[in-house]
Parts: sequence; structure tokens; C-alpha cells
Amino acid sequence: MSTNRIWEGRFNEALTLRDQGATQRALEALLQLNDEFPNQPAILGMTGSLYWALQEFSLAREFYLLTTQLSPRSELASLGLFHSLWQIGAQEDALREMERLERLRPSEEYRLLRQELGLPEPPEPVQVENPVR
Repeated sequence: MSTNRIWEGRFNEALTLRDQGATQRALEALLQLNDEFPNQPAILGMTGSLYWALQEFSLAREFYLLTTQLSPRSELASLGLFHSLWQIGAQEDALREMERLERLRPSEEYRLLRQELGLPEPPEPVQVENPVR
């Protein structure tokens, strides 16, 4: 049985807890899952999302940062990191994260954020022959 299949059921149980409004219990389940199965981007990203929901922006930042390191092209993880950084007052770091992702791939969400913030259009993404997904 693959490692993913082992943790998927418990991950889905944590999502159900979140959907039922039991955010703290869902977070505890994901933290335990992360201890047992470290470096799983889905677990890390969802943990960041739950910290965000609890307005624990510094902790959300840590988990989104780990997620972007494991999945550098993940727009969702990058946006989570961007918004977490922005919330803790690290706007320059947030903008660097925006630019990091835009160098790898286009992002409609960042395009809209650029418009909202009055920032110029990003440079074209760098084309890589075998991108990491």
C-alpha cells in the first residue's frame, strides 16, 4: 500500500472536521498526521489553511513556506504564503513570493492582486523543459 493511501483516509477525516466547524480538532488531526507522514504537501498546505482560519498567521506562514519548498509551482501554497506574510506585516517578503511564483508560471490570482495593489505586470515566466509540479 502506498504511503499516500495510508494517510488519505485520516486526511479526509480532518477535512470533514473542518467542514463541520471543528477547526481546532481538524488542526490537531493534521498535526499528528504531519508527525507521522512529514513532507506531504497536501497535509502541510491544509495545516497552513487551518492556522490561517484561526488567524495564526505566523504559523500559517511556516506551513505554507514548507509547502512551497516541496511544491514550488503550487499557486495555492504560494497564495497562502503571500497572504500570511502580508498579514504579519512582511509585505516585501509577500511581494517576493509573488514574483517567485510568477517566474515559474502565470497566475491569474496574482495578476488580479497586482491590479488591486497598483503593481506593474509581471515578467514572462521562465520556460523550463521538465518543470517540477
